[in-house]
Amino acid sequence: MATISHRELRNDSAEVLRRVAAGESLTVTNRGEPVARMVPLGGSAFEEAVASGQVQPARAARDFSSIHRVEGVDTAEVLEDLRGDR
Repeated sequence: MATISHRELRNDSAEVLRRVAAGESLTVTNRGEPVARMVPLGGSAFEEAVASGQVQPARAARDFSSIHRVEGVDTAEVLEDLRGDR
């Protein structure tokens, strides 16, 4: 990972951002001490959640056609019943 100074970031911010957008990760230093890391943004929020272990992707596709729709029950009634149980 390349290192840049705070001064370089301040003076050449457009170039630094181009480097990061191109996929390069940079450590920013202030008075020689690392203070920040600039990394390219990952994919979607879902991909980031998977990468961080917050969610697990499905192992296989599921067939939901076997689930039968309940007829004659209004969604608003179901929600009202659920909220009444709080």
